[in-house]
Amino acid sequence: MTASTEQNNDLNFDQEDIRRFIGLIALLLPVAVVIAAWTIPESISGSYHIPTGFPFLPYFPTPRDIFVGALFVIGAFLMSYKGHKYDQARKFWHVLTPIWPGAVAFGVKMRKREEDLVSTAGGLSAWIVALFPTKESVSKLVCPESLAGFATGANPNQVLETVSIIHLSFASILFLTTVYFCLEAFKNRLADKIEKNGKAGPEYLDPLKRRLAFYYISGVGILLTILTLGGLAILDSQGRGICVIYAQTYWAEVVMLFLFALAWITASKPWGLRTPGEEAERAAKKSASDA
Repeated sequence: MTASTEQNNDLNFDQEDIRRFIGLIALLLPVAVVIAAWTIPESISGSYHIPTGFPFLPYFPTPRDIFVGALFVIGAFLMSYKGHKYDQARKFWHVLTPIWPGAVAFGVKMRKREEDLVSTAGGLSAWIVALFPTKESVSKLVCPESLAGFATGANPNQVLETVSIIHLSFASILFLTTVYFCLEAFKNRLADKIEKNGKAGPEYLDPLKRRLAFYYISGVGILLTILTLGGLAILDSQGRGICVIYAQTYWAEVVMLFLFALAWITASKPWGLRTPGEEAERAAKKSASDA
């Protein structure tokens, strides 16, 4: 399966730059939130409700400002990322041909926009996560009548619970889009390159195989962390919550953001993960942009 070499001249950033920016912002977010709060919050999402605690400046952004701002920037970059276009439909559409003659043609159109659609879904999810905050800890859940509760006639706590479910659902979608890129889009393109290049020395010295390993680590790691958090949430809802370490949700989110960042920074082909051919291509692009 080959990707189209068609260039998108509407992009203001190179695709690799977009990947790098997404990864770096995700990598710095947990640190920035802790600095702003001057404490380790129960969760990165929960920092939305924590006031500024940084003691060395008269004004410092609140954890909420950092959290929401970072998610909006990540979302914007994800939506600007167009990915690669493919000229072959997935096998699924061929199966539908007997009952839908136009299935393959439709599948080709969808395949050309698949990565664009997935990254756009991830970007919109990032914005929704920012706009629908998770609830505070249970001890702080009781609150006065809110505007939303008044407008809907619902119990304020129920409104907060619904908003929190929206937050968690779209946070999962955001991370699952990266799983798609790790275990499908990035991996498949890389597998094609590895097959074309043949064996290029020991695996640990082959930058393509190192990139492939990082994609597997990121994709599988994010999936396992999501499943673990989901399992802990189910136990907690049944009154059988398990506390492994202090602020365990925060540390689980740190792990997921690190893996998220690892995937996107790896996809930007940083130094040490580029082949000689990619180095030459990068140098040619830089020369062309400087001209």
